[in-house]
Parts: sequence; C-alpha cells; structure tokens
Amino acid sequence: MLCRCGPNLFNLIELGPLEARAHWPEAAAVAVQPILCSAEGQAWLERWLAEERLDRLVIAACSPREHELTFRAVMARAGRNPYLLQLVNLREQVEWVGGEPEAATARAERLIRAGLARVARHQPRERREIDVVADVVVVGGGAAGVAAALSLARKDRKVLLLERSPALGGLAAQLDEIFPDHVCASCFMEPALDEVLHHERIEVLTQATVTRVRGSAGAFEVTAALAPRFVDSHKCIGCAQCSAACPVEVADPWAPGLGSRRAIGAAYVGALPSVSALDAAACLHQRDAARPQQHDVIRVQFVITHDRRANRLDVLDDTSHAIADHAAAADAAGEPLLERELDAFLAALKQRMLTKDHAVIAVAEGAGQDLLAANQERHQVAGRAVGPVGVLDDQDHRPGLGQAFQQRQH
Repeated sequence: MLCRCGPNLFNLIELGPLEARAHWPEAAAVAVQPILCSAEGQAWLERWLAEERLDRLVIAACSPREHELTFRAVMARAGRNPYLLQLVNLREQVEWVGGEPEAATARAERLIRAGLARVARHQPRERREIDVVADVVVVGGGAAGVAAALSLARKDRKVLLLERSPALGGLAAQLDEIFPDHVCASCFMEPALDEVLHHERIEVLTQATVTRVRGSAGAFEVTAALAPRFVDSHKCIGCAQCSAACPVEVADPWAPGLGSRRAIGAAYVGALPSVSALDAAACLHQRDAARPQQHDVIRVQFVITHDRRANRLDVLDDTSHAIADHAAAADAAGEPLLERELDAFLAALKQRMLTKDHAVIAVAEGAGQDLLAANQERHQVAGRAVGPVGVLDDQDHRPGLGQAFQQRQH
C-alpha cells in the first residue's frame, strides 16, 4: 500500500515504477491512496483488506511513531491480526532527505522490499492483560526527583525515592538565590522536602546507589546498595553534639575549597533529613576497626633440604628444636619420613608459642617446598596457619644460623 501522505510524498520519489503490480512479485496486491490515515482512507483500507483477502499489510507512508497504532486499529476492525503490519517510512527516510529522484526512488524501493521481507516473518500476537505494580522508583533526590515523587504520590502512587547522598535537594539546595524571583533556595526547597519526608506514600532512602534494574514498566525489580550512616535515624534529633565532639576535620564536599567539616554530622547546615552521617573513611574508630589486629609476629625462617642419599631432613635452625637426623626411623609404618619430621618440628614450635599469637612463615627449597605445601592447611601454630611457602625474596635475605627467630611488628 502506497500513500501519498497528502502533499508530502512522491514529489521527489517517482511513483510510476513503484505502483506497478508487476514490480512487486512478492506482493498479492498493490494500491495507492492520497491520505490513508484520514477517516475515508481508513474505511477504504478496511474494505480493501476484505476484498483482496489479505492478512498481512505493508504501508509505505510516514513514520510508524505517527500512525502505526492507527493502522493496527484498522487491521483489527477488518478481522486481521494487528501485528501482521509493517510501516515503511518513506517520508522522513527518503523524501525529506532529498537528493536526485532516481537515487531516491531506488532507496524507496529497497526499503519497501525490506518491509515485504520482514512482514512475511511476523508472527501473530494476541493482546492480553497482565498484573502490574503501580509503584514507582524515582532515582535522584534533587529538585526534579522531589517534584516527580510528589506528583506521583498525589496521584495515589506509592513512591520509593533513592538519593545517593545523605541529604535531599541536590544542587538546588546549595544555591543562595533562585532565578527569576531571587528567592532563597532553602526557603524554596524546604517545604517540598518536608512534604516528601513526611508523605505517607513516599519512602526515602538516602545514601542509596542503584546497582541493577531488571524487567519492564509495571513489572520491574530495582536493586540498590545502601551505604550505612552509622547513626540511628530514629534517635538522632540533629543536635550536632556528635559533630562538636568529633576530633577529625575533613574537606567539606558541599563547599569545595572553602571550608572543612567533621567526620560526623549533617551534610550541610539545614540539610534534610536532619540526621547525622558518619564518614567511615575519615573516622578514626572505623578505620582502626577495619584494620587487621596487630600481633607480635615471630617470623620463623628456616630452610629445609633433603639429602636423598642419606634419606635425611635437615632443618637449619640453631634456636628451634632442630631435627638433625631421623634416618633410623625411616621404616616407621604409615608415614613418610619427611612428613613425620615436619610434624615433630611444628609440634615443638607449638609448645614454645602457647603464650602469644604468632604467625609462622616457613621458607623451604627443594623437596621441602612440596612437603610444606601439602601440610600447610593441616598445621596451625597458635591459631595462625603455616605459610606462605616459597624461597625468600632478595629483600628478605635468607637467615644465617642464630637468626631464625626475629620478632617483628605488623
């Protein structure tokens, strides 16, 4: 179906070659109408579909954004599946682009043939109703997000408002005066923010970041990550006493380069919600809590070598209970010599280290590497696993005799 779209089509495109039935062997019928979207055009199209017994339709005319729903309704009234329809946009994609008539006509022909090929692959679809959730997630608690949340809530929608910072209002709340009336920004924003925070249909989540969105409108899932305030919002009254007691000063992100703030407190003066938030990265208490506990670490540096000819395991350590030679016990049932000797050595270490929390770092070379690796998970010395296994690097030079135990601080 070719539509002239009033005066908008076939001024540049040459209609003659395109309206010939023989030019389209893949089409069952071809017709031209002046204004197909008019009431008269729609009535004619409905009759034509019945007369030609057509169940699929290609319309070369204007944009699908403008009249696809119009022609779907015509298909439905004619008893056809409305989804077996393909619109080809000759107006915006060819006619209004301009150029030479011959090239434009060739381009129009290619688009129409593509539409015919596509509609042949359309599958019938049926309209159906599904249950949807009318709730809305508004991302961003600035001026636009607050206005959207209030508009939706006033239409009896349940709204979840997500804001990544500790306070609502965004940049607008930080302005001094607002154009064009030069009113105070906080005076302008605070009534709206107060209504949002106390509206029964609006739930506000601050310090929330969207991490995933799945589904579609009416049936969606939004996943958000919430950063902790470290302050009980139900008990905080915004008195700023915590801020006054805090010894840490950090750069104020709300006043770049113009001042500082404490590690805990409101985002800025007059921020809503009026609840303090803690900067965990700056807080000394949080930073110390996140740091691994310190222990006196005795670094046991020893080199295990295996003399295959003597079947002997030598532990070069003059302060430990060194195992000099266990070749005589090589025939002990059930355990290889090297593994049994390592067990004895570590048992001696355990007896000497019951009073402190020590970490034992075993360094081996040769056959001892595989032995220590195999037993690393089995052996615990005062609650700390034996490891890592490997030769010391250049910065840790191998110890000489008499330097096997070195007390260090982590």
